[in-house]
Amino acid sequence: MWACGPTLKNLLFIGGIPFSEGQKSRCRIRAASDCRQVWPKSSRLADPTTLAHYLDLLEGAGMACGLPKYMGQVVRQRASSPKLQVYNNALLGCHWLAQGLGLAQAQARPEVWGRLVESAVGADLLARQLKHSIGQPQVFYWNKGQKEVDYILNAGGELWALEVKSGKAPGKLPGLEAFCKLYPEARPMIVGSGGMDLETWLMR
Repeated sequence: MWACGPTLKNLLFIGGIPFSEGQKSRCRIRAASDCRQVWPKSSRLADPTTLAHYLDLLEGAGMACGLPKYMGQVVRQRASSPKLQVYNNALLGCHWLAQGLGLAQAQARPEVWGRLVESAVGADLLARQLKHSIGQPQVFYWNKGQKEVDYILNAGGELWALEVKSGKAPGKLPGLEAFCKLYPEARPMIVGSGGMDLETWLMR
């Protein structure tokens, strides 16, 4: 299991805060209620206009935003499918808490813990790039087929490709390799296992 200190746990997951069983129950009920209000009818989810409107509302409320796919051209980026990113990782922690997963259970499930760690890095990027917005994005994602890069940062005249790893040290990273081949000016970076320590990244 990937280890982290108590301060880092609170950054990654709201379960690091000592909730009583009653508080956890109320959180699950509230989360379920909020989901029904935000997504009232599943049949409407396929409507791109409706989805874009929801993303605008979430970004305006400072809750989440849709990261565009990096394509090098603004026109094409706006036409891409967005990657949902929360501004505060506690929101994602609430999602798992509402399903009965506390911090220990989340750490024991690599797919859940990986999402929390990746989202924490994304939230940190947004917090440091205050000029990021739908109209002027600075944080992106990238994929091509089965190859993907978690986050692309295009700010200050530099292009960074960030891959977040929470498990064992990775071997080859085909997504990073493919992106840097397509954009030679990009600077690759691994955050977490096999790269910059996650706590160092978040506390820098």
